[in-house]
Amino acid sequence: MAARTRSFPFGTLELVLLLAVALGVALVRVPWRATQAQRTDESLAIETIRRVASVELAYRTALSVRAGDAAEFGTLADLAKSGQLEDRVLVDDTGPHLDVGGYRVEILRPERLERDGRVRWTRGVGRVDPSLAPVHFAVTAIPRRGGDLGLRSFYVDAEGRLYAAEGVQDADRDPSRAPPARELRDEREEMGEGPVWRLEGSRDASK
Repeated sequence: MAARTRSFPFGTLELVLLLAVALGVALVRVPWRATQAQRTDESLAIETIRRVASVELAYRTALSVRAGDAAEFGTLADLAKSGQLEDRVLVDDTGPHLDVGGYRVEILRPERLERDGRVRWTRGVGRVDPSLAPVHFAVTAIPRRGGDLGLRSFYVDAEGRLYAAEGVQDADRDPSRAPPARELRDEREEMGEGPVWRLEGSRDASK
């Protein structure tokens, strides 16, 4: 009795075509998933700096009840000590910060007022001008060095203005850098050879 030959639904050519299609789908899906993850990481960063800004405003309001208008905005360590910030505050040579996804979150405080009327920021626990400290602060989210996702940087000030960095921060270069050294005010800000900052939106930071 002759052996029965097992037949396949398609031949070698069909198999090659099927593998090619599968590879094409995979190549498209991987960047799409990376983009989705990047958007999620950036959304978390924005949510965090807005929340920290809200806590900062609440912190000063609570202090004002006791200290009046002289009450200053605090550092991350101050906010955590007050019990109003539940995030774990980390400290390194630069100062206190939060690690959120692929981002480093910091509070900038006013060191001095420059000739053009803009605030010069200090990071961490640097020297602060007591006449400016009750009025000015900013919260930044900068991609951590070696972070997997976020490529843009974010900045929100005491008035709730949100900026995002553009320009040199792209996927081919390490996007990690220092936060802005000066107060952002205009719709488009270019800090020397650094990234371009654009105003994304404005709202009350307490909301």
